Amino acid sequence: MILKFQRTDDLRHRFTDGEPKAVETVRALVARAVGPYKASLGESWEDVASKAFLTVYEACTAGEVSGCGPFEGWIWRVVAHDCLDELRRRRRWHMVGLDTVIDLEDGENSLSQLLELEREGSALELLGEASAECREIWALQLRGWTYGRMSEYLGASEGALRVRCLRCRRWARSHNGSDLT
Repeated sequence: MILKFQRTDDLRHRFTDGEPKAVETVRALVARAVGPYKASLGESWEDVASKAFLTVYEACTAGEVSGCGPFEGWIWRVVAHDCLDELRRRRRWHMVGLDTVIDLEDGENSLSQLLELEREGSALELLGEASAECREIWALQLRGWTYGRMSEYLGASEGALRVRCLRCRRWARSHNGSDLT
C-alpha cells in the first residue's frame, strides 16, 4: 500500500524516524520497483528486494539522500542497481549441476577432482572452437581406433592422417596450452 505524502522529504524523514506507514510505503515502492526484474531474478527476487530495502534504509539514516531528486525516483534507481548487480553476479558464476558436485568425504583429494572438472570444462570449450575435422579425429582416437582404421574410415592415407592429427594437436596447444590427445 503506497500512501501519498505532502513532500518527498516528508516521506524520507518519516521513514528514517521509523513511522510504520512510511516504512510500509517504502517497502511497497521497493516491491513495485523490483517488479520488472522478477522474471529474471526468479526465486531470489524477494532477497534482492530485502537487500534493496536495507540499502535504502542505510542511505537514509546516513543522510546520503539529500539533493538526489524525488525520493521515489531515487528508490527506483537504488532497486534497479541492486537487481542489475544480482543479475551480473549470476552471469559471472557458472552453476554446476548436482551430478557434478564433489563429495568431500570420499577420501580422495578434492582439489585434484576440482582441477579435473575445470580441465574437462576447458576441453569442452576448446572442442567447441575446433574444426569439424579435428573433432572427428579426436572422437575416433577416444574410441581407440588405430591410424590404419581411421585412414580407411576417413579415406586418407595413414601419413596424411598423422599430419592432420599433428595439426590438430598444434592448434589445440596454441589455443589452450594443452593437448587433447
